[in-house]
Amino acid sequence: MEKDKDLKALFDGFEPELTDERVFMEKLTCKLDAIECVKQERASHRRTYRYMMSIVFVVGVMTGAVFYALMEFTPNYTPLFTYDTDYTFMSYISPYSREIVMIFLSFFASLAITLISYTIYDTYMMKKRDVGYAR
Repeated sequence: MEKDKDLKALFDGFEPELTDERVFMEKLTCKLDAIECVKQERASHRRTYRYMMSIVFVVGVMTGAVFYALMEFTPNYTPLFTYDTDYTFMSYISPYSREIVMIFLSFFASLAITLISYTIYDTYMMKKRDVGYAR
């Protein structure tokens, strides 16, 4: 009951200022224009991001094809690295050295492609943002 009295006392002193309808409409139009500008900017970023990711996909497929060709053109019977030890694990992975090298090359190539594409994308967005502020 005491809380209700406190709330009533708080709202009793509140008298909102009524403004002209024209001023209200101008402010509303300005805010709606700002929202539309943000929507357009987000759509532009989404299109640019999709374009960059499609380029990354194509470069990744081409890189994978090159690595696959390199793996196929190396002799099957010759391992890429060997170990002259009697340690069981090392002698086990020696025949699969081509596949191991292919896995590591693919991992590092995909990491490099991704980092380069994100760097290009961020640079493009910074340049676009700077041009936008210059207007």
